[in-house]
Amino acid sequence: MDFQTNVRMRQIESNADMESCLSLVMPVYNGTDIASEVVNLVLAQRPVQQLVIVDDASTDGIWEKLQALAKERPMIKLARRSHNQSKGATLRTGFSHASAPLVIVQDADLEYDPAEYHRVLAPILLDGCGFGVTVPRQQPGTSGSLLIILLALGGKLDSNHPVEHGNEFEPDKHGSLS
Repeated sequence: MDFQTNVRMRQIESNADMESCLSLVMPVYNGTDIASEVVNLVLAQRPVQQLVIVDDASTDGIWEKLQALAKERPMIKLARRSHNQSKGATLRTGFSHASAPLVIVQDADLEYDPAEYHRVLAPILLDGCGFGVTVPRQQPGTSGSLLIILLALGGKLDSNHPVEHGNEFEPDKHGSLS
């Protein structure tokens, strides 16, 4: 990192230094015990404009708990898959609902620290680069691991994602739920 980049990076030193610009996509599968804690922590971050939570056909009652949270918090958008598939399919569903200019994946078990969003967003906002960044757990100055997938969206994804009808999804042109 050159001196000029280092100086610009100091302009964003925490999430508090940023405006709202971020959709978070959070895939969930069975986790009622941590749902409200994670949602509250994520929504407390200043850059968060929207939290898209996609339930991958949980069976433990988390869907009902998430619906109650969404009624209280208008920043939450919920989607539910009709049957359990993969994390990738769940993420694609979430990406199709993201509306902010930038998107980050946030795991529901807090493996990724919401207080560190600025570490990934700063280079993109200050330098205009669009890439993902991994900050390993052992790196000095980090409080936890931060693995982020970041997309600069010029609007919504326009690929062949399914259309939501209530809590069900229609197959795409290839016959699969994505």
